[in-house]
This record gives sequence, C-alpha cells and structure tokens, in this order.
Amino acid sequence: MSLDADLPTIITSLREQVERQFHPQLESLLLWLDPNSSKGTRQNKPPTLELKDCINLLRAGYSQDEKFKMWLREYYLYVVKFHFMKNVDEISVLKDFKLLEMIYIYPLQFMDLVDSTDISNLVKSFKHYLIDKNVTFRKNLITKFKDCFLVGNQFEFEYEFANIVEIIHWIQDSEGVLSATDLILDASLTKIEIFAREQMIGKLNQKFIVMETFNKFIDIYWKNLTQLIGNIEDDHDLTNLIYQFFERQFIKIRIEEILTIMVQDYPQTKPTILELKSILSKQNSSTAGARKRGRRKDEWSKKLLKQFLVTFKREFLNPCIPTIDVLNAYVKATKSFLLLDPSGSLLNSIVIFVKPYLRSNEVEMVDILLYALLNLKSKDLIELNCEKTTYDMRSIELLSKELSNDHSKHAGDVDYKKFSPEGTNEFENSTLPYEQVYTDFLNWKPSITPISESSNDDEFASLGKNITPIDYVFNALESKDKLISEFLKLLTIKLLHMKGYEVEDRWQKCLKILQDKVTSDKNIVNDESITSDINTILIMLHDISISKESSNEKISEFQNSSEMQLFPKFISKLYWKFKRQSEYQFPLDSKLRKKLSKYMKSYHHSHPGMKLKLVNGTGICSLNLTFKDGRKLSVDATFEQYTVLSAFHNDKDDSSQVLSINQLSTMLKMDPERVRAHLQFWINKKVLCHQNDYYTIQEYLNNQELSSGPTVITSSILPLSQERMPFKRSVPTNVLNDPKEILHRVYPYINDMFTNLGSLKVDKIHSFLNMSVPRGLHYSKVTVTQLEAYLDQLVEEEQLIVLPDGSFKKL
Repeated sequence: MSLDADLPTIITSLREQVERQFHPQLESLLLWLDPNSSKGTRQNKPPTLELKDCINLLRAGYSQDEKFKMWLREYYLYVVKFHFMKNVDEISVLKDFKLLEMIYIYPLQFMDLVDSTDISNLVKSFKHYLIDKNVTFRKNLITKFKDCFLVGNQFEFEYEFANIVEIIHWIQDSEGVLSATDLILDASLTKIEIFAREQMIGKLNQKFIVMETFNKFIDIYWKNLTQLIGNIEDDHDLTNLIYQFFERQFIKIRIEEILTIMVQDYPQTKPTILELKSILSKQNSSTAGARKRGRRKDEWSKKLLKQFLVTFKREFLNPCIPTIDVLNAYVKATKSFLLLDPSGSLLNSIVIFVKPYLRSNEVEMVDILLYALLNLKSKDLIELNCEKTTYDMRSIELLSKELSNDHSKHAGDVDYKKFSPEGTNEFENSTLPYEQVYTDFLNWKPSITPISESSNDDEFASLGKNITPIDYVFNALESKDKLISEFLKLLTIKLLHMKGYEVEDRWQKCLKILQDKVTSDKNIVNDESITSDINTILIMLHDISISKESSNEKISEFQNSSEMQLFPKFISKLYWKFKRQSEYQFPLDSKLRKKLSKYMKSYHHSHPGMKLKLVNGTGICSLNLTFKDGRKLSVDATFEQYTVLSAFHNDKDDSSQVLSINQLSTMLKMDPERVRAHLQFWINKKVLCHQNDYYTIQEYLNNQELSSGPTVITSSILPLSQERMPFKRSVPTNVLNDPKEILHRVYPYINDMFTNLGSLKVDKIHSFLNMSVPRGLHYSKVTVTQLEAYLDQLVEEEQLIVLPDGSFKKL
C-alpha cells in the first residue's frame, strides 16, 4: 500500500483486518493516536486503564498480523504528517519542533504495534523540510546557536555547551541546506574576533600579544571545539589557519588604533609597532599569489595608511590645533613609521599629505623648530627678546626631547680658532649630535620582504639612503634660508648678551644640525643667501674667539681694578646683523663714560693701529641694587636702561630726583616713547614708582612714608661696572595730596580694571581702588564724587563711554 493513500481508505482497511467485536477498541486506539484530535496524544498523558485494555486486546489478537500492523503504521504516519504540515508555519524556534517531536514519539512507548524507526525517519524528514523551507526557523536556529556560542566568558560557554551540541546534532541529523561544520567555523571566527578585541584593544606595550592571545584561546575553547567538529586536536593546518586569523584580527584592531599607536602613545607602543611590522610583512607576502584575483600585495598597508591619514587630519590638521602640537605629532609619526617601514614608502605618503599644512604655517614652524633644537626655556626667550611668543613651552620641551637623544655624546666646547669663513671648520666632517638616536633605523635591514614597494616619489632622493626623522621635518620647510636666517638672529642676540665667551652646547649642536642638513641637500647647497648666513655665523664665532683672547690681556691698570670687570666683544661691524643704534647717541652716565674712554685709550696704546668704538645699545650691565627698606636686587640691564636709571641720581647732594618723562627726554636726548619703555622696565622690577607724570626711586616696596637715608646701588657692569651711587628721594607735598594728581597716578589701575572687567559703576570702581591701590598713592583721600568727576572728564576726552544703566566702559 502506498503512503499516499487517503485517511478513509486506511481506516477502512484497518477495520477489515479486525473482527467487528473489536471495532470499538480500534476506534479508541486510533483516536488516541491521532494528534489532530482533542482526545489524542496532544497532551502527552499516559493512556487510561480502559485504553490500555484496548491496546493489550489488539496486541494479543493481531500482533502477528502484518497487514494490520502495516495499516496501523500507515495510519499513524498519515495523521502525524497531516498534523506537522498543518503546524509547520507556526514552528519558529527549536523548542516548538521539540514539542511536536515528543507528541509524535510519545505513544510508541506504550505500544509496539508501530515501529519507532518509521517515526524516527519521518521526524528526520520533518527536520530536513523545516531547515530547507522555513526561513524564519532557520534564522532563529542560527541566532540561537550564535547566542550560545558567543557568550562572554568561559563559565557561560561551558554552561551553554549542551545547547550548542544539541543544535549541532539537530542540524547534522536534518541533512539540510545548513552545514553544521560551516556554522561552527563561522561562529568560531566571530568568537575569535570578539576574543581578540577583548584581549588586544588598548594593550599597546606588550610583546607577542598575538601568540599569547592565540594560546589563551586554545587553552579555553579548543577542547570543546574538537567535540563539535571532530578529532582535530592534531590538525596543524587548522591551527595554523586559526593563528593567521588571529594575526588578521590584530592588524584590523591596530589599524583602528593607528593614531594612538603611531603618535599619541609613541614611543611606549614600540612593541606593538614591531609586531605589526612583522605580521604585515607576512600578510603581504601571503597575498602576493592572490594578485591574479585582483588583490594588491600591500592591501593591509594601504588600509593602515588611509586610516592614519583620515584620523591625523581630523585630530591635528585643523585651524584649532596649534602648530607646535601638529609638529610634535608629525615628528612622532616620522619616527614610528620609520620603525614600521624602514623603506620610507608609507612615511613618504604622509609627508606629501601633511606638508601643505605645515608650509602654510612656516613662520611659526621655523620658530618652533629652532626653539626645540635649542631647547629654549621661558627665561631664554626673555634674554633673546622673544618673550612675546605665545607657544606652549611645555610642548616645545616635548618636541625638543623628540629631536634629541639622551644617549648621544654631547658635543664639547667649540674651539673658535678653527672657525674661518674661507676654510674648513670643526663643524664640517663631524658626526651629527642626533645621529646615534637614529642608528637603529638606518643600519637595520629587514630579512623579510618589505611591506610595500618603493614609491615613485623622489622626494628624498637628494638626501641619500640615510634618511632620519629630522630630515622629514626639514623637508617640510619650503625654504631652508628662513631657518638659517632666524638662527642667525637668535645667535646674534645670544652672543651679544651672554656673559663671558663660552657658547652653550645646545647652540653648537643646533648649528651642526643646520649645517649638515643644508649642505647635504643638493637642491639648496648653492643658495647664496644660505651660504652668506653660514659664513656670517662663522665670522661671528671667530670674533668671539678673538674677544676671549683679548679679555685675557693686561691692559694698564684695568687688570687689577676692583671697581669693574670688563668683558669686551670685538665685532666685525659689516657682518654682525642687528639693529644698530649708532646713529642715535645718548649720553652715558659720566662715571661709566670716563671708565669706558679710559679703557679704549689703554687698548689703543697696547694695540697700535687699532681703535675701538662703542656700539650704543648693545652693552649689558649687571647691577646690584640696595634699597632703604633693606631689599637687594640683581638686575641685568642695557646701557640705555642703566642711563635712564642713573639720571635720577643728583651728583650735588647724592639725592634721588623726581623727574617726568619730558624732563628725562630732554636730559638724555631720547625719544619720549623710548624713555617710557625704559621707565616701565624699572617699574616692573620695582626699582622706580610712577606718580602721575613723575617718576622716582621706590625705596620702600610696601609704600611706607618716605624717609631720609642712603640708597646704595652697586652695579657690576658688563662690560663695565659702577658701584655705590646713593639716591635720596624728595616728592612735593602738593603732588601727594591733590585729588586730581592722585587720580592721575591711579589711572593705570582704573584702565586695567576696565580692560579686565568691562563695564563698572562708579561705586564699585571706588571700592576696587580702595582695595587694590597701594597706600603710598594716597587714594583714600579721594571721594566717590571726585572719582565720578574724573571719570566724566575721561568721557569728555573720549576715553570712556557711559552706558544707559549709568556704568562706565572703556571706549
């Protein structure tokens, strides 16, 4: 009988095989076996006693009747198939199918008239049909498997492993379109991705992290994987494939972190860079045979480079980021990429990408690079007249460390006798101060295939094979002459203002670097302006050497003079490029002028045919000042500043004078603005105090009432010294007590208040002035009404404006 017979035919055939007296028992059995009936086995309950009697009666009479058993089997298979097809669309998860499977198998444990093998085969066909036709069930089954397989830790994985095994066996038993092996492998790769990210992300200073992560994965999961896939414990090909997949995950993760690795956390990330370099080399070699399929040899390298450029542009190449931070990042990138790719192919692309931005800020870049090479501090910038710079000195210090090498040998003092504009000098044919720090990059040659082919860009062809990070920095400059000329300016100020004749090592190192990098570039080696500037530097250093020798000579009584120490610098006038003030002559202090004149005559006497001429505005005086309140102050000042201070000394009665700017300008034949600048210098040093348009010595820092007594200013002059110039202070009483004069004196406080606080009302201004103005200016004698009248006067003079609410604001 065919399985395609309809249900009535099957039931009729069954009745024919059973005697009529047993038809009621047969009907009860068929009803119980039918899962579509409400009285069937749907509830999976054991048969009643009455039903058991029916089963036993039929078994006793027909267990040997093959036709009866065949039709009974056909009946059960039919009703099960009918029930399954009626509910197949409602099956969405494995639990639903397991419930149906139990309904179909459950009756067989109470009777042996139907062979369980037939039902098992039918259930297997249901699995096959379900996995092939029911897309929702298939997706949910895969999702369930992955949820169990991809749990977060080892304990949860062990807990879910029974479910994993059940799903795999179910899929294998179905023999459908879904491959259990493929599902296991896909889930395993996903698990490796998750596991690799957990173990590798952020761990940038560990060595052999791929090997450690692989071993850890094998220790935790390999035993379970062998149970799922089969006996693969000794399958070295499979383990090699898994290890290679770990390597690819390592590359992907490091590409995501590439900016942190190559810039932000460098050099702590060197272990990661070296491991990345090794793996990239293997990956690129392994993909070489895949070029026929359209894949490039350096696929991973290109992805890495693209990600770096995108993130570097986002984080650094925008107007909000200071140039010093960009340059710091650029230097770190050159170092790290030379470590990753000694061939320089990747770095060359980065240079081309970053160079336009750096060149758009070349003025700042030149200053920053020089400050870093010279390792200048804030006090150094003040000495070099660069105190107005807005650069972050901490960032410059970091850049200086990046460009220096703590393990390199420091250059010794330079013998200036060797300097000659015509011949060779000590700087030529000498090793670079920074050469040692890059030796590892330059001398090491990889034993593996380079990770990328050489670029066609000939950017650094003129530099030869030994390219260092600092070469990439210099290459970013559009014109090297600016760097040399700015160094010349700084060196000129340094040589003129330094005490003594010994140039610090950092200046010598910087000059060596500049000379080497400029002369090694064939494109600019014949630049006349650069050659001229370097020649000028050598002449200046030669002049310092001559000055040092001359300072050791005995010139009349100056060698044993206890009143002064002289450190002359004899300069070649045509070569020293600084703002000369020879056309502007101001009278020096009489005692200082006499001593300088005496020295010049003595020098002329000991050097026949030679004549000295003082260049105004270049001398430095070291002054030791003593005040009436016991203060002692050491100050370095220019001749001009010293001359302005000495003007307050009255030679007749050794008292200090009260002078205005106009009086000082007339006395010294000096422009009022220059006088004002020098006075402000002494005010900042708390040597002078400002009272309206009058200036005098500030003998008492706490603004006590003035009293008589000597003020001693002991000055050690460079090149001359001046000592013991007592000052006495006399201030007119009407100047101290007149409210208008008092308000004129406190005007700087009022001006600063408006600058910092914006608009203010008169009562608040009066309150602030009472708290901030020193007692010596006698502001307590000014009333609110007098202050308001003074502010109204400033309004009429268009220095202030009055707002609708009655407050005043600076115009």
